[in-house]
Amino acid sequence: MSSKINGADTRPTAVGAGRATQRTQDPVSGGPNSGVKSNATKDVQLSGAANTLAAIEQGLLEMPEVDDARVEDIRMQIETGVYRIKPEEIADGLMQFENVLAKVEK
Repeated sequence: MSSKINGADTRPTAVGAGRATQRTQDPVSGGPNSGVKSNATKDVQLSGAANTLAAIEQGLLEMPEVDDARVEDIRMQIETGVYRIKPEEIADGLMQFENVLAKVEK
Protein backbone atom coordinates (compact mmCIF):
# COMPACT_ATOMS: atom_id res chain seq x y z
CA MET A 1 0.00 0.00 0.00
CA SER A 2 1.44 3.34 -0.97
CA SER A 3 0.57 6.68 0.54
CA LYS A 4 0.65 10.03 -1.13
CA ILE A 5 3.05 12.47 0.53
CA ASN A 6 1.98 15.69 -1.17
CA GLY A 7 -1.71 16.52 -1.22
CA ALA A 8 -4.69 14.45 -0.23
CA ASP A 9 -5.27 10.84 -1.10
CA THR A 10 -8.43 10.73 -3.23
CA ARG A 11 -8.79 6.97 -3.46
CA PRO A 12 -12.13 5.61 -2.17
CA THR A 13 -11.97 4.41 1.42
CA ALA A 14 -13.78 1.27 2.60
CA VAL A 15 -16.45 2.07 5.19
CA GLY A 16 -18.59 -0.54 6.90
CA ALA A 17 -19.58 -3.66 5.05
CA GLY A 18 -17.65 -3.17 1.83
CA ARG A 19 -19.13 0.23 1.10
CA ALA A 20 -16.85 3.00 -0.06
CA THR A 21 -16.84 6.73 0.41
CA GLN A 22 -14.91 9.46 -1.37
CA ARG A 23 -12.53 11.65 0.63
CA THR A 24 -13.25 15.35 0.27
CA GLN A 25 -10.66 18.04 -0.27
CA ASP A 26 -10.43 21.53 1.17
CA PRO A 27 -10.60 23.86 -1.86
CA VAL A 28 -8.18 26.34 -0.25
CA SER A 29 -5.42 24.06 1.02
CA GLY A 30 -6.03 21.06 -1.21
CA GLY A 31 -5.88 18.89 1.94
CA PRO A 32 -8.52 16.76 3.60
CA ASN A 33 -11.69 18.63 4.54
CA SER A 34 -13.39 17.65 7.78
CA GLY A 35 -16.50 19.59 6.85
CA VAL A 36 -16.08 21.73 9.97
CA LYS A 37 -15.54 25.45 9.57
CA SER A 38 -12.82 26.76 11.86
CA ASN A 39 -12.34 30.22 13.25
CA ALA A 40 -8.69 30.89 14.14
CA THR A 41 -9.67 33.61 16.61
CA LYS A 42 -11.57 31.28 18.97
CA ASP A 43 -9.91 29.91 22.08
CA VAL A 44 -9.87 26.21 22.89
CA GLN A 45 -10.69 25.10 26.42
CA LEU A 46 -9.40 21.70 27.53
CA SER A 47 -11.24 19.63 30.10
CA GLY A 48 -9.62 18.54 33.33
CA ALA A 49 -9.29 15.02 31.91
CA ALA A 50 -7.53 16.35 28.82
CA ASN A 51 -5.14 18.36 30.98
CA THR A 52 -4.41 15.30 33.12
CA LEU A 53 -3.75 13.17 30.04
CA ALA A 54 -1.46 15.85 28.62
CA ALA A 55 0.51 15.94 31.88
CA ILE A 56 0.80 12.14 31.91
CA GLU A 57 1.91 12.14 28.27
CA GLN A 58 4.56 14.77 28.99
CA GLY A 59 5.83 12.73 31.93
CA LEU A 60 6.08 9.64 29.75
CA LEU A 61 7.95 11.56 27.06
CA GLU A 62 10.52 12.65 29.64
CA MET A 63 11.13 9.10 30.86
CA PRO A 64 13.77 6.93 29.22
CA GLU A 65 12.28 4.21 27.04
CA VAL A 66 14.27 1.47 28.77
CA ASP A 67 16.01 1.49 32.14
CA ASP A 68 19.11 -0.46 31.07
CA ALA A 69 20.40 -0.81 34.63
CA ARG A 70 17.10 -2.33 35.82
CA VAL A 71 16.97 -4.70 32.85
CA GLU A 72 20.52 -5.88 33.58
CA ASP A 73 19.72 -6.31 37.29
CA ILE A 74 16.67 -8.45 36.56
CA ARG A 75 18.59 -10.44 33.94
CA MET A 76 21.29 -11.26 36.51
CA GLN A 77 18.67 -12.23 39.12
CA ILE A 78 17.01 -14.60 36.64
CA GLU A 79 20.34 -16.13 35.60
CA THR A 80 21.37 -16.74 39.21
CA GLY A 81 17.95 -18.06 40.19
CA VAL A 82 17.19 -15.43 42.84
CA TYR A 83 14.51 -13.48 40.94
CA ARG A 84 11.17 -13.82 42.69
CA ILE A 85 7.81 -12.71 41.39
CA LYS A 86 5.92 -10.66 43.98
CA PRO A 87 2.19 -10.91 43.19
CA GLU A 88 1.28 -8.33 45.86
CA GLU A 89 3.50 -5.69 44.24
CA ILE A 90 2.09 -6.49 40.79
CA ALA A 91 -1.47 -6.19 42.13
CA ASP A 92 -0.64 -2.90 43.90
CA GLY A 93 0.81 -1.49 40.66
CA LEU A 94 -2.26 -2.52 38.68
CA MET A 95 -4.55 -0.93 41.28
CA GLN A 96 -2.57 2.33 41.20
CA PHE A 97 -2.84 2.37 37.41
CA GLU A 98 -6.60 1.74 37.55
CA ASN A 99 -7.01 4.55 40.11
CA VAL A 100 -5.18 6.99 37.84
CA LEU A 101 -7.38 5.97 34.90
CA ALA A 102 -10.54 6.32 37.01
CA LYS A 103 -9.58 9.90 37.87
CA VAL A 104 -8.97 10.72 34.20
CA GLU A 105 -12.39 9.38 33.14
CA LYS A 106 -14.24 11.72 35.54
